[in-house]
Amino acid sequence: MKILIAASPFATLCARRTCEIAQQACASVRPDDSLTVRPVSDGRPNSDGLSGLHEVIGGVEVDPNEVDYSLCAEDLAGVARERAHIWRSDSSALIDCTGIVGYTGAGALSSDFLGAELAWAKREGLSEVIIVLPTLSDIDDLGRGMLSVLSGIRAPEDAADEGDFLVSAVAAAREKLGAMRLITLAADAQHLTGFSGVARAHMRYGLDPQVAQDLDARIGEYAESLTDAYEKSLGSSLFLSAHESPSPRGESAGAGGGLAFVIQCLGGALYSVGDLTVRSRLNTQIRESDLVVYISGAIEADLPSGLLAALDIADNEPPVVLVYDYGAIAKGELKQLGLSGAYELRPHLSFLDGTSPSDTDESAGQELEEVLRQRIATVGRTWGW
Repeated sequence: MKILIAASPFATLCARRTCEIAQQACASVRPDDSLTVRPVSDGRPNSDGLSGLHEVIGGVEVDPNEVDYSLCAEDLAGVARERAHIWRSDSSALIDCTGIVGYTGAGALSSDFLGAELAWAKREGLSEVIIVLPTLSDIDDLGRGMLSVLSGIRAPEDAADEGDFLVSAVAAAREKLGAMRLITLAADAQHLTGFSGVARAHMRYGLDPQVAQDLDARIGEYAESLTDAYEKSLGSSLFLSAHESPSPRGESAGAGGGLAFVIQCLGGALYSVGDLTVRSRLNTQIRESDLVVYISGAIEADLPSGLLAALDIADNEPPVVLVYDYGAIAKGELKQLGLSGAYELRPHLSFLDGTSPSDTDESAGQELEEVLRQRIATVGRTWGW
């Protein structure tokens, strides 16, 4: 029997450690099976503010002091240097933004740190940069800071000058980046505007409805200006995008507070995390397996994009079984979701507000590992033949 285990990180357990535990547990009950274990990522931040993508892509972590964060606003430069996580290989870099732009509800965070990091990648002669963005973000400048740093053009204080700034800044930024390939990875679907846009998403977390309505209107006007700037920049840029024109109503255009949309306007491609970690890397292994086991952290409103990709590829053959930390999945939903089975590790955490304080306790981490071993062994005994 061929078994594929795809393991993403938990809040306090990295993907590679999850892989080790799963492999040992499965082999203990099915020693004669062909077992393949691969780390994946759901793109959601762990307790260290990391998505875990570096465990999938690899590379050497870059010292934040190599990046010129003096280009950032003074109040953000220190934060960026402290929380920045960049990994690089000879020709590419992974910029994990989940820790610095995650959502706390505080707002008023500039995107200039990302401009500094892309400028660093350009100076290093890198040909490809992968940017990981969280779904929601405290960034509220819609990429103005990033564009200003890349273009060298100061963002205007007068809203009447916004259109001219965007046209000039987008063209100059695209020119500076040249042929560098930009890839943005979004953890979950998040439109920029409309009923499921950024403003509505923030309203669910306490933003006043009237403020949210006004914010959505401003975002819509800005997106229209940015789209116009994108179209005007095509003729002046060395790098012509081979992708469809960016749309503020694109499925993940609102990721990172709209950074995904702005990066698209710089010629970048936008994908879900699952497209990279599962669809492009595990397609063949899934199709050739007799059983797929997907290990995930907490299940929130949406299934992880990696799991969705696995379910789409498998198409009920082979069966896909989910092992997850906690979340609301009813037994009757399994068939509708395309899952053959689901095993919850710590259901009591579903009823707590926010992250359980015990998650940072060493004994709680050991308990999680033990429960994971037990569930994987149960899966092996239940689904083997």
